[in-house]
Parts: sequence; structure tokens; C-alpha cells
Amino acid sequence: MLIPSKPSPRDAKAIGASLRAVADIAAKPAFVVLNEAKAKATINGLMLDAFANAGVAVCPMQLGDRVAFVNALVAGNTATEWEPSGKAAEEVHALWRWLCQ
Repeated sequence: MLIPSKPSPRDAKAIGASLRAVADIAAKPAFVVLNEAKAKATINGLMLDAFANAGVAVCPMQLGDRVAFVNALVAGNTATEWEPSGKAAEEVHALWRWLCQ
């Protein structure tokens, strides 16, 4: 299971309930995936380190803060439909490949 988190302390704190629910109810492996990661921002690495130091499994893929995600949502599409060869689509494909392994 993937639990998305923005790279912010507030989001990191809020996912505790989701992690407990997954552990207690679903009994499935869970990974935090950084969502809306800011380009070249040190907060991304700090958040991933904080998760890992807390014993939370971290997805090695990140989804960036990309306009294509917003445009696709407004149009009722996915980023891979909106801009198939764009960076957002690349990130989604990389995440999917990782999930399938």
C-alpha cells in the first residue's frame, strides 16, 4: 500500500493514523511516497530521512509538484493521458514499475 505525504512536517505527522490503520487492519506492507515534492528542495531528503529514522518504509520514487498533475485533474485525466511524454508521466511510470517488482 502507498501512503502519500507532501514534504512537510504537518503531513508527516498526519500519516501516523494511516500507518496504524494499515498495520492493524490491512496487514499489508506500506510505503510512504513523497507527493508534490519540490524540485531541488532539501526538505524532500529531510522528510525521507525522518520517515526512515522512524522505521517507516519509504518508496524510492517521488512524485514532483508538477503542473501536469493539476491540468490533468481539471480535465478529468491522469498525467499520463494529459502529457504522455512529460516528467509527471515519467514519474508515474517509474512508480508503477517499482510497484510491480
